[in-house]
Amino acid sequence: MLSAMANAVPLCTDIASQNISGLSCAIGGLTFSNFQVIAAAGNASPEVDLSSAVDVSGAVTLAFNPHMSATANGGFQDIYLYYQVTGGINQIGLGVNGTNSTVGETVCSSPIATTGPNANMCSQAPLANFVAFGEAGPSTVSASFASTQTAYVFKDINVSPNSPNAGGTLTSFTQSFNGGGSSGQGGGEGGGVGNTVPEPLSLILMGSGLVVIGLLRHKTQAG
Repeated sequence: MLSAMANAVPLCTDIASQNISGLSCAIGGLTFSNFQVIAAAGNASPEVDLSSAVDVSGAVTLAFNPHMSATANGGFQDIYLYYQVTGGINQIGLGVNGTNSTVGETVCSSPIATTGPNANMCSQAPLANFVAFGEAGPSTVSASFASTQTAYVFKDINVSPNSPNAGGTLTSFTQSFNGGGSSGQGGGEGGGVGNTVPEPLSLILMGSGLVVIGLLRHKTQAG
């Protein structure tokens, strides 16, 4: 049943260069859904596109284009981005490549409110909380945490018109995930990472089977 549900979700590799508002897609055993793009400052109708999606040996990386720019002495640009990832992850990474740009990120184990006094905050201690600076080139940060089946992500994406340089732009940032993907390229099926350790009962049954096979072989040779 879970496999059928996963297969019903479009593959992220099939919908690249699409506006992510309301998007749901799957890759590498992970499902990304409930994307919300909200204007915080500057552009009243922001758009964030999914540029690419790659799954390499269970490490999933999504690339996004927020189409953000701020002319020198112009207005400050700010976008709020929310989404959730399901399938089990224990590490998340953020890469930013722009000028005068920063992306603040909060990862929670429970849904993140978009309005009200607790907006953009975790109801419990966050799984991760960090900032990547793309002031004049690429910047990457990552965080590890206890594996969680569903993670909720909030990004505060900013481009400044004047600090630290004149004019800012951000047309690319990436998000990477480890811990829950399969090793297949672009797949939507589930699957864990690494080898499965047999349970004690399985080991006992396996050992009993080997003993029986050995006795039968001895009896056949004796006959």
